[in-house]
Amino acid sequence: LARTLKMHLGVDAVEETASEALGNLVAKCRDNQRIACEGGVVATVVNVMKRHRTSKRVLLKALVAFAHLVVDNAEGQRLASEAGGGDALLGALKAFPAHDGVQECSCEALGYLVANNSNNQNLARESGLIETLIQVVLGRASLVPSVQSRALQALGRLVAGNAESQRRAGEAGGVEAGAAG
Repeated sequence: LARTLKMHLGVDAVEETASEALGNLVAKCRDNQRIACEGGVVATVVNVMKRHRTSKRVLLKALVAFAHLVVDNAEGQRLASEAGGGDALLGALKAFPAHDGVQECSCEALGYLVANNSNNQNLARESGLIETLIQVVLGRASLVPSVQSRALQALGRLVAGNAESQRRAGEAGGVEAGAAG
């Protein structure tokens, strides 16, 4: 699958189905996560996410695969960060502000990317993801409980144990966003 995804970058149908299959292969499977990390799959998925900021269908499948690659996986988190995963998630959130699926999947993936990872928390903070998440919570997501829940969860993980991120979130309206949720 990884080889197919790399060989056919730029072919939407292949990227969509390969991302979906990859997400299913690595979901809750540490051995497959490890193999994917060793094979450079994390960077490939990040590249798919970056390339498909205008294609909801492909982006959604790549977001799910990304989330499954980084959840409870320190190596996957590191590789995703190095490949620009935080920026790709920020791009997805901004590209489809009115699409509940993209918003929810992006927030879920972001929560997994920064969970228990101070380096990724710092990178996410510096790229503006705190402010973006707060806008998701206070914006349209307030009408969609599943999106609001994922955004609040990601925000909580982004600031957990990180004083600078907590300060920045407070200044950006994070307390009010939490109360609104």
